[in-house]
Amino acid sequence: MHGDTLKRKPLQQAMAYFDVALVDIWSNDPLITPDGKRTTARNWAKQMNVQFTPSLLFFDSTGSETFRTEAYLRAFHVESAMLYVSSGAYNSEPEFQRFVQGRADQLHEQGIEVDLWK
Repeated sequence: MHGDTLKRKPLQQAMAYFDVALVDIWSNDPLITPDGKRTTARNWAKQMNVQFTPSLLFFDSTGSETFRTEAYLRAFHVESAMLYVSSGAYNSEPEFQRFVQGRADQLHEQGIEVDLWK
């Protein structure tokens, strides 16, 4: 993910809307959680029930989780997840896959090719 996906320009632009932290879920490094509590990376990952890596967890301004992705996703889906959260679409469209399909359809209508495998 770090070697390719997150280096892509659209992803860099999408990440500008977020405070981003890379957390090693197996470490005992201290951290402050989005809701302001002090713990270790390992304990927080366990508390958040992070089962797979990489996972992307998104939080609102109060520190409440709003959305997550688990496991490796292709660039289009990672960018879509960021747009799903930053636009607030998760509030009106509870199914992420419908959001992704709608986004792909809109891009196709604009003549933009969407390759889910790149």
